[in-house]
Amino acid sequence: MALSVFVFVHGVGCQSKSSDSANVVDSAVEGDVCDPVDGPTGTVVGEADCTDGICEVPAGAFWMGSATPEAPERCPVREITVSAFAMDQTEVTLEAWALCVEAGVCVEASEACESEGLSKTPEQHPVTCVDHSAATAYCAWAEGRLPTEAEWEKAARGTDGPPYPWGDDHLDCLHANYRFSASYCNLGVIEVGTYVDYPSPYGLFDMTGNAWEWISDGYLEGYYSASGSTDPTGTDCGEECAFRVLRGGAYNTTEDTLHTAARSFGRPDVSDDNIGFRCAYDRD
Repeated sequence: MALSVFVFVHGVGCQSKSSDSANVVDSAVEGDVCDPVDGPTGTVVGEADCTDGICEVPAGAFWMGSATPEAPERCPVREITVSAFAMDQTEVTLEAWALCVEAGVCVEASEACESEGLSKTPEQHPVTCVDHSAATAYCAWAEGRLPTEAEWEKAARGTDGPPYPWGDDHLDCLHANYRFSASYCNLGVIEVGTYVDYPSPYGLFDMTGNAWEWISDGYLEGYYSASGSTDPTGTDCGEECAFRVLRGGAYNTTEDTLHTAARSFGRPDVSDDNIGFRCAYDRD
């Protein structure tokens, strides 16, 4: 199976929205200034509370964004407050997807997206080749929904802004499934929860690498400058955000996509072997 090639573009005005391209492309925000702010220290702050594969994320503020001049779409760094919610501990697996198929809600996973990653339990791979509407339908069937971009980022990094879910430690193939330089940790997605020693502050696995994750929000270049500070969403922006957010990087993307503030996007009808999802759940 040929590996999918995704191009990531950084720099002013470097967005690509070609209707005939399935590539996932990062874009920058003209005029944004990524000044450091007093506040986030990069410390991992959070407490895991996970039951039956679902982890609780308490209400409260966290630091969203990153002062990264070469990636101004992540700027500015701001303190954002979200209500309590929960999220799947792992990306939705082929095994879980099969239950949705049995229920008549989902369609069979494409054989074209079978992973070339080494595995003894392929049913525990994240389901991929799922477009945004199919992911949305699955989460509704599971009595959940796709997470907002703010929810995903808090679940990935906790309250104090570390670059990786486990903190400031360096990144290698012992931490996540991704591509470094011309080499791959694995030639495809692998079992969810493989990196159990490197969870997010709230106990979630694989928030970096393995498969991109669909987000409910439409992609806005200046979202971090324009969003509200309490429970922000990017879903009501009409034609301006015809693309949907993707977070977390994948087995065939490089280190810059694995930062907990890194943002990307794709057409909602795109499906590929490096795009999956996980669901979020409302809490009172």
